This record gives sequence, C-alpha cells and structure tokens, in this order.
Amino acid sequence: MDWRRRVTIGFGCLVVIGIMTWAGPPPQDADLMPSVVPVPDEQNAYPLVLQIAAAYPLSSKERYILGQQFDGNISSATVVAGLIARSGGTLKLFAELSRRTAYQDPHYLDLANVGPQTPVPPLYAVVRAATLVALRSDALLKQGRATEALAGYLQIVDVGRMFARGPQLLSSGCGMLLMDRGASRALQAVKSGRLDQAKLLNAAARLSAPSNAAAGLQEGFRYVYVEHAYISDHAVDSIGKGKDPKGLFVRAEKYLAKRGLYSLKTYNGALFRKLIADSVKPCLHGLPPSHELLPIGFRPYAAGRILYNIALPQYEKFCVRRCEVDSHLTAAAVATAAQAYRRDNGRFPTGLGELTPVYLPVAPVDPYTGVTPHYSANTGEILSDWKGADAQ
Repeated sequence: MDWRRRVTIGFGCLVVIGIMTWAGPPPQDADLMPSVVPVPDEQNAYPLVLQIAAAYPLSSKERYILGQQFDGNISSATVVAGLIARSGGTLKLFAELSRRTAYQDPHYLDLANVGPQTPVPPLYAVVRAATLVALRSDALLKQGRATEALAGYLQIVDVGRMFARGPQLLSSGCGMLLMDRGASRALQAVKSGRLDQAKLLNAAARLSAPSNAAAGLQEGFRYVYVEHAYISDHAVDSIGKGKDPKGLFVRAEKYLAKRGLYSLKTYNGALFRKLIADSVKPCLHGLPPSHELLPIGFRPYAAGRILYNIALPQYEKFCVRRCEVDSHLTAAAVATAAQAYRRDNGRFPTGLGELTPVYLPVAPVDPYTGVTPHYSANTGEILSDWKGADAQ
C-alpha cells in the first residue's frame, strides 16, 4: 500500500472518530444548577436531625420490634408503652422538628464540593422517630383520645411536607414516606367518629395543603445532576490512577475532553432536563421514559456508564412515588372533608364541588390525570385513575 492510500485511510479514520465523539461545545448547564439560598439556623431542621440520630435510645432489636408493631405484624400495648416511655427525648425533638420551616444540609451549600464523597445525613433517625409518634398516637386513639392522636399523625405529615421540598432526593424521599404514613394514620382518627367538627375541618385543610414533593424533586434532580457532573469531571483522573504510570492515557483523555468529548455531560443534561420538567406533570402525561440504551456513537467514561445504568431507574421511581403520595394525601383530605359534610347534612356530598370552599379550601385534583378525581357519593371517597386502583 503506497503512502498516499495510507494517508487517505488514516485521515478517514480520524474523521469518523471525530464525528462519533464530537458532541459540540461544552454543555451550558446554568439552568440545571440548584438554587442555594441559606436557611437561618433557627428555621433549619438539619441540626435537629443530628440530635435525633444521637439521642435515639432504642437498640437494633427494639427498632425491629417497633417496626413490626407499626406494620401490624405483632401487637403488644405493654411493649409499645415501654419503648415510648424510654423515648421521651426523641418525641420532644420530633415535635420541635415539626415547627421548623426548612431542611438544608450545609454540605450542599458549596456546589463545587458536591459529589459522591458528600456525607449522607442520618434521615433514617427521623423515620424511626416518626414511627414512635405514630405508635403513641395509635395508643391514644385506642384510649378514645382521638384529638391527641390526630395531632400526632398530622405532626408526621407536617414534618414530611417540610422534608419533601428538598433539596436532595434523599430528603424528598424521606418526606414523601412520612406524608404517606401520617395521612393514612390520620384517616383512622377521622373515621373513628370521635373528632368534633372544628378538628375535622382543620385536618381537611392541613391534608389538602400542597405536598411540596414536585418542587422538591426538581431541586433534587438538579443536585443529582451536579453529582453526575462531578463524576464526569473527575472520571479521567480516577481511571488513570495506578494504571498509567507515565500519564499517557490521562493526558490523551484530557486532550480529547478539551476538544469536544462532552458526550456524557451533554446526554446527562438532556436527561435531567426531562426529569425536572416531568416531575411536576400529571403522572399519566409526563412519566419519564423507560430505561433506554445509549445511542450508537456515544462514548461515555466507564464510571459514567455504570452510574447511568444503576441509578436512572431509581429516578423514575421517585416521580411515580410523588404521584402516589399526592394521591393518598388528596384521598385523605377528601374523606375527612366528606365526614365533616356528612355531620352537617346527614349524607355524603353528591359531588366534590359541594366540598369547596367550606369543607376543602381548594378543589381536589388527581395527580395522575391532572383533573378532578372520580368520587363515590356512597362512601365519600375518591378513586384514582392509576391502574384502576383505589386512591386509598
């Protein structure tokens, strides 16, 4: 093969490689950056989370028993009473937590340091404390003290609503879990028939307040994008460490990155823009697409591909979970308002329009469809369009 043909083939290969790896200029991701607004110390729930984690008094065996009791797998009023008696400090801290207005982890204030190395906050302790509050309220409800029981359940909802507005996906997920648990338990108190009219109306208003989950997810996805970007920026150094003593591989990769190998960041940017946009849409109209194969010619770093394959299906679940929780909150609010209406009129309302604005401050919306949910005048409850399942 003469030198002219070799040059032609070589040049052609370079052109093909360039087309396959080139993804345009560096990504413009200012719209994907989270809004970092410091929260005053007296309003921030973060210090209380640390205190709850440090003060939680129960052993791993006792925590297991507590969980089984909460799930209804075992039942022992004596055991629960003993565990609650030992947890007075935790219960007081949780009550104070319900009065805080925001949650902000100080490790996320400087976006330049947000990455896989960022410490994970002990939010599990908040869920455990909420379990204690729920079981204490269950005991009060059995004693006929429905008003006190309802106050504890709504306390859990309020803490969940505060955590749900973020800003990290972990705090948003914790908030959604608490709202779901608090709302389902609150409905038990409502159906007990032991609450006066004022308490019913107050409970309906608090349950129908916005969950903040959609807004929290938007910020949460922005922070996850920052973590993805951190991995993209540091992947070259981590891949070359210890396996490239002369630094040739690292220098070659950095050379390509400076000249257009931005595929990983560009692709992640497009993905997270869609997640952010869809997280506020009705679930039957805006669910993120199923996990998809990477396009031909896409050349991400190995760390980025692994992260993509493992993590993305979990992100989709957060969006579905948001609609589930909003649906349960809406169902609990409607059922509570319908009970109050029935007390005044001797029957359930024939339609949801009869509940607003006296019994519900705002008209209910099905988070799956974005329109008025289906309602049963026989039971005073709503049905969701999600797979034909009962919203409750």
